[in-house]
Amino acid sequence: MSTEKNVFQQVFALSKASNLVYNCTGTQDDLQKKFAQALPAALAAIGPQWTVAWGPVIWKDIVDRDDSNTCQGNAWFIAKNESVLFDDGKTYPTYVIAIAGTSGRYDWILEDGIILPVVYIEQWATSSDITTAPIPHMRPILFESDSSPLISQGIGEAVYELLNNAPPEGSPGYPYTLPQFLSSIKSPSSPADPAPKLVVTGHSLGGALSPSLAYTLVKAKALGPFAQENVHVYPTAGPSPGNLAFREDFSKCFPSPAGPLTGYQHWNTNIVNKFDIVPCAYCTNPQYAPQVLAKIYTMFNPIPMPEAASNAIGALKWAGGSVYVPLVASFFDSDFPLPTSDSLTWMQEAHKQHVDAYSMLILGNEIQLGMCASTTTEQDAWGKHPVLSRIVAEARKLGERDNILTEVGNALEDL
Repeated sequence: MSTEKNVFQQVFALSKASNLVYNCTGTQDDLQKKFAQALPAALAAIGPQWTVAWGPVIWKDIVDRDDSNTCQGNAWFIAKNESVLFDDGKTYPTYVIAIAGTSGRYDWILEDGIILPVVYIEQWATSSDITTAPIPHMRPILFESDSSPLISQGIGEAVYELLNNAPPEGSPGYPYTLPQFLSSIKSPSSPADPAPKLVVTGHSLGGALSPSLAYTLVKAKALGPFAQENVHVYPTAGPSPGNLAFREDFSKCFPSPAGPLTGYQHWNTNIVNKFDIVPCAYCTNPQYAPQVLAKIYTMFNPIPMPEAASNAIGALKWAGGSVYVPLVASFFDSDFPLPTSDSLTWMQEAHKQHVDAYSMLILGNEIQLGMCASTTTEQDAWGKHPVLSRIVAEARKLGERDNILTEVGNALEDL
């Protein structure tokens, strides 16, 4: 990728780089080494001035940490470029926090679990102790009219990990955690020097983590030398992380351009493909259509919706209740043709629209799968994203049910 790409394209490419070892399995240490070795070259390909400033960090849950057969939990890093041309026509020293989506045990149990309980994100972030994990509150239905900003427990716990894990010894930024590193960045030495910019970005689940992390940094007063107006958020394909109060307060902290918005060149908005099912999660209020779960039922007509997908959407509607409201979005029309009865299967279409369509729009090519992609099955690829992973789990349950019914039928025939 050349340096002639605009700032949004460069930031999206950095977001993609956070997924370099997304498809790989290994212990936390093994994945950490693999990521650290591959990242500098990936950044140099985006532009020769992009370097690793902090990290990278691979985090896996303690249950999986030493398991060589599981993927990463989270992956993130901070990149730096001394001179980036922004959309205002000026150049700035720029730091980008790039956050991968979860690719490990993000199955249906975890996905339901992360949206059923909630955390009071503003109260936690302003408590002066973001080194302590946020306290979850069960049953979000009790908080549907709550005026306090809420995000799901799963997003809150992931933000906690992003804030409190340092890169290993020998890595750029060691031994600082992310907030400590931001605080260590020096302010401009002269008033004539341009103020630094900070961008927080991520795709898919990273598209929910990036606005939640940026919001937490603001509320915790942990931006270091970055003025709040010089902090931008660039989520793509993100599901809704929180409630209406979170949407409104996020927009106050990070104002988006006046709408309606289209295309990919906007800060502080969720960049959304109209044919992507993931940004439809987890809102049930028709006021926010098309970013509602009900939209998924007819998204790919005339391709029939599989029973597993219908079951999954029903489960997510139950788990989320009416708590979740999407962030302000900028919509685009996918470059891929609309589905027909002869098109790919429903799940293949969903995956293509959630992954490839964004890279095609922003970079002009389909997304590169990174390392270890050749060892990933199609179903494994589906299971690495919100909503799609829930559908995969439902399909497996239905398969098990059918197997049981077949076995029972065979046994009855033998009587």
